[in-house]
Amino acid sequence: MHPVIDCFRPLPKTKKFRLDWREDENGSQGWALASMPHYYTSTEGNLIAHDILEHFNHKPVQGYDLEAELLAYGCIIWGRGFGDYWGSFVPQIGYTNWQFMIGTEIGDMFLQDTGSLDQAPDILVGPFDDEIEPELAAVYAHIRDYLIRNWNDKVWADDEEKTKLETIADIDTYSARLMDWVRLGFFMAGAKYGAAGFDHFHLANFFHGIQYDIDNNFTYGEHGEALMITVHYQSGTHEIRRGHYDDSGRLRYEREYY
Repeated sequence: MHPVIDCFRPLPKTKKFRLDWREDENGSQGWALASMPHYYTSTEGNLIAHDILEHFNHKPVQGYDLEAELLAYGCIIWGRGFGDYWGSFVPQIGYTNWQFMIGTEIGDMFLQDTGSLDQAPDILVGPFDDEIEPELAAVYAHIRDYLIRNWNDKVWADDEEKTKLETIADIDTYSARLMDWVRLGFFMAGAKYGAAGFDHFHLANFFHGIQYDIDNNFTYGEHGEALMITVHYQSGTHEIRRGHYDDSGRLRYEREYY
């Protein structure tokens, strides 16, 4: 099995996520998963909810950041895409076409960090039903269109490890490979969340609940503070507790939000 995939296990009833307040390598302060201390920090609820609910692996897998993010995009599509998240919860951002948004984000992410992109594991992930396949095809089309329009404008280093998209055939190859990972993430999201009783709308609502709590109660912190987010997958609920580390390194909680 590919090293980025260790997540074909059922969802647990409950899982705890500890986020520490710290400064990342860019000098930005915010919350970061304690299990991935070298990753970026954030105070935005949507990014924190994304890391908790839409990423399958909450431990770093060296050298496979792109593949892990593509799997997470598959989960985004399964939950927020088909769950009408952008229409119901955040219509003010102006995205009426989530397929365009996701396709262009994936294309840009690939061009910003184009090293090696492994082929997705040979796992049957479709075809899906007539409601789903056209939406996935639209995401693929936007990925390909973005690469055609933008790859030549990027600054490519003379690094042998970098991949130059020199022909349409190359773009087609990488567009398909990117989409294979996304489709696998979509399949995994359905297997994990569907088996736990979620549908698309339930997961989108679950995501928004965590996002809303962070944005309204936990957008600030101080050195030595942490959040403990307890996710109850069976009931689709969560709890967030703020605490601080005492002199012995023990996390002591102050108050609790639901």
